Amino acid sequence: MNKPNGPTENQHFVPRYLLRNFTDDKGRIWEFSTLLKKSKRRNGVKNIGTAHKFYDFPEKSSIRPKDDPLASKQVFHVLNTKIEATEPALLENTFFNKIDNEAAKILNNFVQKTKKITQKENKMFPINILNQEEKDDLAGILTIQAFRTKKFKDTLMELFLDFSQSKNVSVNLVDKDDSIILAKYGLYNKILFNRISDLFINYIWKICFNNSNQPFFISDNPVVMQPHLKSSDYSYKGRLELNEGAGTEVVCPLTSDIILIMRDRSYFSEDANNENKLVLLSIEEVNNYNKLQVLQCDKKFFCKEDKFDLAKKIYNC
Repeated sequence: MNKPNGPTENQHFVPRYLLRNFTDDKGRIWEFSTLLKKSKRRNGVKNIGTAHKFYDFPEKSSIRPKDDPLASKQVFHVLNTKIEATEPALLENTFFNKIDNEAAKILNNFVQKTKKITQKENKMFPINILNQEEKDDLAGILTIQAFRTKKFKDTLMELFLDFSQSKNVSVNLVDKDDSIILAKYGLYNKILFNRISDLFINYIWKICFNNSNQPFFISDNPVVMQPHLKSSDYSYKGRLELNEGAGTEVVCPLTSDIILIMRDRSYFSEDANNENKLVLLSIEEVNNYNKLQVLQCDKKFFCKEDKFDLAKKIYNC
């Protein structure tokens, strides 16, 4: 519950503007819980993809980086939006609120343009879908989304804790609260953000359309990654294997029938003919990308309809 006129305590790590693209005409969405192994209908997306004080920094910690936004004002420029961060709940109240407003407009324009094209032709669409500015903006949106989930934060926390407690380090550099702070700094580390965003931009982009009876899933970890040079068991863990030449495929569903696929250019060189094109997927391909959402989610995934046969097969329920 949020305090009147106070900071938002129930904070989205999957933004509402994205989740709404997976609702029915009454704004409802179906949720599948991997813990309960069953689905239920939700009447809206307000409390989906959220966690209590997910972005808040611990009030006490033994470390304070030089660019600590709790100590001094920080200014960020993302998606042409100037953001000044000064408060403890800065990531939700100043950073993501402003970013999400701009990202929602960018994504909606792209989706509407894509749907107009799909109404004219079938299968393979020869025209280029994105201009460079749109591609840059979408790369930024996807990078932010990849960074902001619970799964990404937990991975960074594990890395920081493992490093500080390893045998090669004489002193524990960080405790649990410190690792939380460092993980959250990773959410808007400019160097890391630019590196990942640039890698995304340099991949082969395909915009794929689904006209089957099975809608796309979206999970609480929607930007999924599949390194094709690794074993199948490893690939479904969704690690950040993004170095050029790693054979990585990065996938994010944008609506129930549109999905963005980015592929390592050197490994998928034969796919260059499909670059920046709209491609119709087979039902087998739709199921494969839904499977990635199921296997790389944190706890839950969602669908416009109660069509989770694939998930029930995976979870034997």
